[in-house]
Amino acid sequence: MENRYAEMLELARLHVAEGRLGKDDIYGQFPTNPIAVYLRGIKPELTADDIYSGSYWRLKYTAVADHYGYPAWVAALHNSIFSGLPTTEALDWHVQIAETIAAFGESVDWGKALHRTHIGILSIARQAIPSLQGDTTAHGDGAQCVTRVAALHETALRGETPDQREWDVAAEAALVQANLNDPRRGTIGRAGNQAAQAAHYSAKWSPGAMEAFAYLAPVWTSEAATYAAMASALLARHGVEWSHTLPFLEAEWHPGESVLPFVESLLAREIARIEEYSAAEKTYEAALITNYRKLRDLTLSAIRDTAAR
Repeated sequence: MENRYAEMLELARLHVAEGRLGKDDIYGQFPTNPIAVYLRGIKPELTADDIYSGSYWRLKYTAVADHYGYPAWVAALHNSIFSGLPTTEALDWHVQIAETIAAFGESVDWGKALHRTHIGILSIARQAIPSLQGDTTAHGDGAQCVTRVAALHETALRGETPDQREWDVAAEAALVQANLNDPRRGTIGRAGNQAAQAAHYSAKWSPGAMEAFAYLAPVWTSEAATYAAMASALLARHGVEWSHTLPFLEAEWHPGESVLPFVESLLAREIARIEEYSAAEKTYEAALITNYRKLRDLTLSAIRDTAAR
Protein backbone atom coordinates (compact mmCIF):
# COMPACT_ATOMS: atom_id res chain seq x y z
CA MET A 1 0.00 0.00 0.00
CA GLU A 2 1.43 3.36 -1.06
CA ASN A 3 1.64 5.82 1.79
CA ARG A 4 1.96 9.52 2.34
CA TYR A 5 2.91 9.37 6.01
CA ALA A 6 5.38 12.26 5.93
CA GLU A 7 2.79 14.49 4.27
CA MET A 8 0.16 13.48 6.83
CA LEU A 9 2.47 14.28 9.75
CA GLU A 10 3.40 17.65 8.28
CA LEU A 11 -0.28 18.50 7.83
CA ALA A 12 -1.18 17.34 11.36
CA ARG A 13 1.34 19.74 12.83
CA LEU A 14 0.07 22.49 10.54
CA HIS A 15 -3.56 21.86 11.54
CA VAL A 16 -2.67 22.44 15.19
CA ALA A 17 -0.44 25.44 14.56
CA GLU A 18 -3.06 27.16 12.40
CA GLY A 19 -5.98 26.36 14.70
CA ARG A 20 -7.96 24.40 12.14
CA LEU A 21 -9.25 21.76 14.55
CA GLY A 22 -12.21 21.98 16.90
CA LYS A 23 -15.01 20.02 18.56
CA ASP A 24 -17.99 22.33 18.18
CA ASP A 25 -19.02 21.55 14.62
CA ILE A 26 -21.94 23.68 13.42
CA TYR A 27 -24.20 22.30 10.73
CA GLY A 28 -23.71 24.26 7.53
CA GLN A 29 -20.09 25.02 8.30
CA PHE A 30 -17.27 22.70 7.31
CA PRO A 31 -16.58 20.26 10.18
CA THR A 32 -13.41 20.79 12.21
CA ASN A 33 -12.85 17.23 13.43
CA PRO A 34 -9.50 15.75 12.35
CA ILE A 35 -10.71 13.46 9.57
CA ALA A 36 -12.92 16.13 8.02
CA VAL A 37 -10.01 18.56 8.03
CA TYR A 38 -7.78 15.99 6.31
CA LEU A 39 -10.56 15.25 3.83
CA ARG A 40 -10.96 18.91 2.93
CA GLY A 41 -7.30 18.99 1.97
CA ILE A 42 -7.70 15.88 -0.18
CA LYS A 43 -10.97 16.95 -1.81
CA PRO A 44 -11.34 20.74 -1.52
CA GLU A 45 -14.42 20.67 -3.72
CA LEU A 46 -16.49 19.00 -0.98
CA THR A 47 -19.10 21.05 0.86
CA ALA A 48 -20.17 20.83 4.49
CA ASP A 49 -23.32 18.99 3.38
CA ASP A 50 -21.20 16.35 1.66
CA ILE A 51 -19.59 15.57 5.01
CA TYR A 52 -22.64 15.81 7.26
CA SER A 53 -25.18 13.99 5.13
CA GLY A 54 -23.90 13.47 1.61
CA SER A 55 -21.78 10.87 -0.12
CA TYR A 56 -18.82 11.24 2.24
CA TRP A 57 -20.82 10.93 5.44
CA ARG A 58 -19.94 7.22 5.54
CA LEU A 59 -16.91 7.26 3.27
CA LYS A 60 -14.77 9.91 4.99
CA TYR A 61 -12.70 7.45 7.02
CA THR A 62 -11.97 5.22 4.04
CA ALA A 63 -11.21 8.19 1.78
CA VAL A 64 -8.66 9.67 4.18
CA ALA A 65 -7.11 6.33 5.16
CA ASP A 66 -6.74 5.18 1.54
CA HIS A 67 -5.17 8.49 0.56
CA TYR A 68 -2.50 8.36 3.26
CA GLY A 69 -2.02 4.58 3.28
CA TYR A 70 -3.31 3.16 6.56
CA PRO A 71 -6.51 1.33 7.68
CA ALA A 72 -9.79 3.19 7.96
CA TRP A 73 -10.50 1.87 11.47
CA VAL A 74 -7.54 3.92 12.69
CA ALA A 75 -9.05 7.03 11.12
CA ALA A 76 -12.37 6.37 12.86
CA LEU A 77 -10.64 5.91 16.22
CA HIS A 78 -8.65 9.08 15.56
CA ASN A 79 -11.88 11.07 15.45
CA SER A 80 -13.55 9.36 18.41
CA ILE A 81 -10.59 9.74 20.75
CA PHE A 82 -10.13 13.37 19.67
CA SER A 83 -13.72 14.09 20.68
CA GLY A 84 -13.31 12.47 24.11
CA LEU A 85 -10.09 14.13 25.28
CA PRO A 86 -9.69 17.61 26.78
CA THR A 87 -8.87 20.13 24.06
CA THR A 88 -5.12 20.42 24.68
CA GLU A 89 -4.70 16.65 24.85
CA ALA A 90 -6.90 16.22 21.78
CA LEU A 91 -4.63 18.51 19.76
CA ASP A 92 -1.58 16.60 21.02
CA TRP A 93 -3.30 13.34 20.05
CA HIS A 94 -3.83 14.58 16.49
CA VAL A 95 -0.06 14.90 16.11
CA GLN A 96 0.77 11.80 18.19
CA ILE A 97 -1.22 9.42 16.00
CA ALA A 98 0.35 10.89 12.86
CA GLU A 99 3.84 10.60 14.38
CA THR A 100 3.22 6.98 15.35
CA ILE A 101 1.90 6.03 11.91
CA ALA A 102 4.81 7.83 10.23
CA ALA A 103 7.34 6.04 12.46
CA PHE A 104 5.91 2.52 12.40
CA GLY A 105 3.28 2.38 9.65
CA GLU A 106 5.43 0.76 6.98
CA SER A 107 6.27 -2.23 9.19
CA VAL A 108 3.04 -2.62 11.18
CA ASP A 109 0.94 -5.75 10.92
CA TRP A 110 -2.31 -3.81 10.78
CA GLY A 111 -4.42 -6.92 11.28
CA LYS A 112 -2.68 -7.69 14.55
CA ALA A 113 -2.89 -4.03 15.54
CA LEU A 114 -6.66 -4.15 15.02
CA HIS A 115 -7.13 -7.21 17.21
CA ARG A 116 -4.81 -5.89 19.90
CA THR A 117 -6.78 -2.63 19.94
CA HIS A 118 -10.09 -4.46 20.27
CA ILE A 119 -8.76 -6.58 23.11
CA GLY A 120 -7.83 -3.37 24.90
CA ILE A 121 -11.24 -1.83 24.19
CA LEU A 122 -13.00 -4.89 25.59
CA SER A 123 -10.85 -4.87 28.71
CA ILE A 124 -12.27 -1.40 29.42
CA ALA A 125 -15.80 -2.66 28.72
CA ARG A 126 -15.31 -5.66 30.99
CA GLN A 127 -14.56 -3.32 33.90
CA ALA A 128 -18.14 -2.07 33.67
CA ILE A 129 -19.57 -5.51 34.54
CA PRO A 130 -18.34 -6.34 38.04
CA SER A 131 -19.07 -9.65 39.71
CA LEU A 132 -21.54 -8.72 42.42
CA GLN A 133 -22.67 -11.31 44.94
CA GLY A 134 -26.33 -12.14 44.42
CA ASP A 135 -26.43 -10.38 41.05
CA THR A 136 -25.19 -13.06 38.70
CA THR A 137 -28.33 -12.99 36.58
CA ALA A 138 -27.93 -9.30 35.79
CA HIS A 139 -24.23 -9.39 34.98
CA GLY A 140 -23.06 -12.91 34.29
CA ASP A 141 -24.29 -13.08 30.70
CA GLY A 142 -22.92 -9.63 29.94
CA ALA A 143 -19.49 -10.56 31.22
CA GLN A 144 -19.58 -13.73 29.15
CA CYS A 145 -20.50 -11.76 26.03
CA VAL A 146 -17.55 -9.41 26.42
CA THR A 147 -15.17 -12.24 27.27
CA ARG A 148 -16.34 -14.32 24.29
CA VAL A 149 -15.63 -11.53 21.81
CA ALA A 150 -12.26 -10.78 23.40
CA ALA A 151 -11.36 -14.47 23.06
CA LEU A 152 -12.13 -14.36 19.33
CA HIS A 153 -9.81 -11.38 18.89
CA GLU A 154 -7.12 -13.19 20.89
CA THR A 155 -7.50 -16.21 18.61
CA ALA A 156 -7.17 -14.00 15.53
CA LEU A 157 -4.17 -12.23 17.06
CA ARG A 158 -2.40 -15.59 17.30
CA GLY A 159 -2.81 -15.99 13.55
CA GLU A 160 -5.74 -18.39 13.65
CA THR A 161 -9.03 -17.71 11.86
CA PRO A 162 -12.26 -18.03 13.85
CA ASP A 163 -15.22 -19.19 11.81
CA GLN A 164 -17.54 -16.44 10.55
CA ARG A 165 -20.37 -18.12 12.43
CA GLU A 166 -18.50 -17.61 15.72
CA TRP A 167 -18.30 -13.86 15.12
CA ASP A 168 -21.98 -13.71 14.15
CA VAL A 169 -23.17 -15.65 17.20
CA ALA A 170 -21.02 -13.55 19.53
CA ALA A 171 -22.33 -10.32 18.00
CA GLU A 172 -25.96 -11.45 18.32
CA ALA A 173 -25.56 -12.60 21.92
CA ALA A 174 -23.99 -9.28 22.87
CA LEU A 175 -26.77 -7.35 21.16
CA VAL A 176 -29.43 -9.26 23.11
CA GLN A 177 -27.62 -8.42 26.34
CA ALA A 178 -27.23 -4.78 25.30
CA ASN A 179 -30.98 -4.45 24.78
CA LEU A 180 -32.03 -5.84 28.17
CA ASN A 181 -34.24 -3.33 29.92
CA ASP A 182 -34.67 -3.80 33.65
CA PRO A 183 -35.22 -0.47 35.48
CA ARG A 184 -34.32 -2.14 38.78
CA ARG A 185 -30.71 -2.43 37.63
CA GLY A 186 -30.31 1.37 37.46
CA THR A 187 -27.02 2.92 36.39
CA ILE A 188 -25.03 -0.25 36.89
CA GLY A 189 -27.46 -2.00 34.57
CA ARG A 190 -26.99 0.67 31.91
CA ALA A 191 -23.24 0.24 32.29
CA GLY A 192 -23.66 -3.45 31.57
CA ASN A 193 -25.86 -2.70 28.56
CA GLN A 194 -23.26 -0.39 27.09
CA ALA A 195 -20.42 -2.82 27.76
CA ALA A 196 -22.38 -5.46 25.86
CA GLN A 197 -23.00 -2.94 23.07
CA ALA A 198 -19.23 -2.45 22.84
CA ALA A 199 -18.84 -6.22 22.52
CA HIS A 200 -21.52 -6.30 19.82
CA TYR A 201 -19.72 -3.74 17.65
CA SER A 202 -16.38 -5.39 18.31
CA ALA A 203 -17.74 -8.76 17.17
CA LYS A 204 -19.23 -7.27 14.00
CA TRP A 205 -15.67 -7.09 12.74
CA SER A 206 -14.77 -10.17 10.76
CA PRO A 207 -13.20 -10.89 7.37
CA GLY A 208 -16.62 -11.47 5.86
CA ALA A 209 -18.11 -8.31 7.29
CA MET A 210 -15.12 -6.25 6.18
CA GLU A 211 -15.78 -7.30 2.60
CA ALA A 212 -19.56 -6.92 2.69
CA PHE A 213 -19.71 -3.67 4.67
CA ALA A 214 -16.38 -1.99 3.98
CA TYR A 215 -17.85 1.50 4.41
CA LEU A 216 -19.30 0.64 7.86
CA ALA A 217 -16.51 -1.48 9.32
CA PRO A 218 -14.32 1.45 10.46
CA VAL A 219 -17.21 2.86 12.47
CA TRP A 220 -17.70 -0.43 14.32
CA THR A 221 -14.28 -0.07 15.92
CA SER A 222 -14.92 3.52 17.00
CA GLU A 223 -18.39 2.62 18.27
CA ALA A 224 -16.96 -0.24 20.32
CA ALA A 225 -14.44 2.17 21.83
CA THR A 226 -17.07 4.81 22.60
CA TYR A 227 -19.47 2.37 24.28
CA ALA A 228 -16.65 0.81 26.31
CA ALA A 229 -15.56 4.25 27.55
CA MET A 230 -19.11 5.22 28.52
CA ALA A 231 -19.82 1.88 30.19
CA SER A 232 -16.80 2.06 32.47
CA ALA A 233 -17.56 5.70 33.30
CA LEU A 234 -21.13 4.77 34.24
CA LEU A 235 -19.81 2.23 36.71
CA ALA A 236 -17.71 4.98 38.32
CA ARG A 237 -20.79 7.19 38.47
CA HIS A 238 -22.75 4.44 40.18
CA GLY A 239 -20.39 4.61 43.15
CA VAL A 240 -21.46 8.14 44.08
CA GLU A 241 -24.95 8.72 42.75
CA TRP A 242 -27.68 9.63 45.20
CA SER A 243 -30.15 6.85 44.45
CA HIS A 244 -28.31 4.28 46.53
CA THR A 245 -26.06 6.34 48.83
CA LEU A 246 -28.63 8.55 50.54
CA PRO A 247 -30.88 7.16 53.27
CA PHE A 248 -34.59 6.99 52.62
CA LEU A 249 -36.73 9.84 53.89
CA GLU A 250 -37.73 8.92 57.42
CA ALA A 251 -39.76 11.94 58.47
CA GLU A 252 -43.54 11.70 58.19
CA TRP A 253 -46.23 14.30 58.61
CA HIS A 254 -49.52 13.62 60.39
CA PRO A 255 -52.58 15.88 60.62
CA GLY A 256 -52.43 18.17 63.65
CA GLU A 257 -48.63 18.22 63.69
CA SER A 258 -46.40 21.05 62.54
CA VAL A 259 -45.48 20.55 58.92
CA LEU A 260 -42.18 22.37 59.36
CA PRO A 261 -40.00 19.36 60.38
CA PHE A 262 -41.34 17.36 57.47
CA VAL A 263 -40.69 20.18 54.98
CA GLU A 264 -37.20 20.76 56.38
CA SER A 265 -36.41 17.07 56.02
CA LEU A 266 -37.77 17.05 52.51
CA LEU A 267 -35.73 20.10 51.52
CA ALA A 268 -32.59 18.67 53.11
CA ARG A 269 -32.95 15.49 51.12
CA GLU A 270 -33.59 17.41 47.91
CA ILE A 271 -30.46 19.51 48.45
CA ALA A 272 -28.46 16.36 49.18
CA ARG A 273 -29.90 14.72 46.08
CA ILE A 274 -28.82 17.67 43.90
CA GLU A 275 -25.33 17.64 45.42
CA GLU A 276 -25.02 13.88 44.91
CA TYR A 277 -26.25 14.22 41.31
CA SER A 278 -23.65 16.91 40.63
CA ALA A 279 -20.93 14.75 42.17
CA ALA A 280 -22.08 11.78 40.08
CA GLU A 281 -21.95 13.83 36.87
CA LYS A 282 -18.46 15.11 37.65
CA THR A 283 -17.31 11.58 38.46
CA TYR A 284 -18.73 10.32 35.17
CA GLU A 285 -17.07 13.08 33.15
CA ALA A 286 -13.69 12.53 34.84
CA ALA A 287 -13.90 8.76 34.33
CA LEU A 288 -14.86 9.24 30.69
CA ILE A 289 -11.76 11.35 30.07
CA THR A 290 -9.63 8.73 31.84
CA ASN A 291 -11.07 6.05 29.57
CA TYR A 292 -10.37 8.06 26.42
CA ARG A 293 -6.79 8.45 27.63
CA LYS A 294 -6.63 4.67 27.94
CA LEU A 295 -8.01 4.32 24.41
CA ARG A 296 -5.40 6.76 23.13
CA ASP A 297 -2.57 4.88 24.81
CA LEU A 298 -3.70 1.41 23.78
CA THR A 299 -4.16 2.50 20.15
CA LEU A 300 -0.64 3.93 20.00
CA SER A 301 0.87 0.90 21.72
CA ALA A 302 -1.03 -1.51 19.43
CA ILE A 303 0.59 0.13 16.42
CA ARG A 304 4.06 0.23 17.96
CA ASP A 305 3.92 -3.30 19.39
CA THR A 306 2.86 -4.95 16.12
CA ALA A 307 5.54 -3.28 14.01
CA ALA A 308 8.38 -5.44 12.77
CA ARG A 309 11.51 -5.14 14.91
